[in-house]
Amino acid sequence: MIEVKEKTRFLSELSCAFGPTPDAPRSGTITSIGLRECFVKTKAIVIEGQDLFVRVWMPDNRWLRLSGRVKYHMSGVGFGVVFAAPTRPPSASGLGRRGGRRVAGLHAPCHNVFKGETAEIRMRKTEAGGAAPAPGVLSVEGLRKTYGATVAVEAVTFDVRPGEIVGLLGPNGAGKTTTISMILGVLEPTAGAVFIEGIDVRRERSRALGRTNFAAVYAPLPGNLTVAQSLRVFGMIYGVARLQARIDELLAEFDLRLFRDTKCGVLSSGEQTRVALAKAMLNRPHLLLLDEPTASLDPSSARDIRARMRGFASRGEGGVLWTSHNMYEVEEVCDRVLFLSKGRILLEGDPRALPREHGRASLEELFITVAREPLSLGLGGGL
Repeated sequence: MIEVKEKTRFLSELSCAFGPTPDAPRSGTITSIGLRECFVKTKAIVIEGQDLFVRVWMPDNRWLRLSGRVKYHMSGVGFGVVFAAPTRPPSASGLGRRGGRRVAGLHAPCHNVFKGETAEIRMRKTEAGGAAPAPGVLSVEGLRKTYGATVAVEAVTFDVRPGEIVGLLGPNGAGKTTTISMILGVLEPTAGAVFIEGIDVRRERSRALGRTNFAAVYAPLPGNLTVAQSLRVFGMIYGVARLQARIDELLAEFDLRLFRDTKCGVLSSGEQTRVALAKAMLNRPHLLLLDEPTASLDPSSARDIRARMRGFASRGEGGVLWTSHNMYEVEEVCDRVLFLSKGRILLEGDPRALPREHGRASLEELFITVAREPLSLGLGGGL
């Protein structure tokens, strides 16, 4: 979405108003902003090519008015705006400066981060003088990843709240694993930001990931270590207190006591998956990223894992981002789903209600339609 030569930093969100005229504004939030473009998160519908104004609530508690044109629109997600001309930000508080030097046309939102607070929260604090809500477990804001001229992920914005399991769905090559890799800090986004409990992953990766864990079928544990040795190694990496007691607890919870001294490399694929999930729970994460967690499991084991993950989320201490191609599983376990296609989020909602809302008999049928014929649902702007 944003192509600038100079590296740009982003706030989690800035409140804004927009519309074709100032007389009938609609509300949204800017999740990323650069020299010449921004992305507005909103469910309102706009028309590609439409001229409009955007008023941004600045960190110094003032409005900045911009004008531009809608570059692309994603139904239910938001739209990208190309500014009519670069606009200098207000001069107060050194806004728009880098290293004491003013960057022409670079707006204040790029360079003023209030410890993970959104501008909307900050504005509510200013107006009401009260405490702001706690940050979500995960906030993904305007993520973009390119490889040369190839765009892998574009303008991806979503959150995961405490006690929630969110499904990230899409066909192979949609950008799911790339998105998860950026959340984990393995890949650096071309644009956008990731916050884990309000902590910017780019700025404080170790601190943010100390509250996170991950399991995937394509990330097995070292095959030459036993189950107990693997859990001990990762437990020491995570700095888990009372590590031996925690290992014993997880071996029992995931039915792995018989394999304590068995090398991971000789376990069945289902047994390896259970070890990976036990590893993922070692540090009692607040954010759990699960990429196809039940792909190698028999139906009974898969049902058991789903029940365990629902139990984890129901305690309200953390949230789960879950990817799967099993739509029946997704419908059973997920509170909310995001449909990703060609690097963009096209649909978001309750997996039990979305098919009916879009005239499809099942979530699987909706998945196939989004993957193959998004335009038949009125989706696919900018694809």
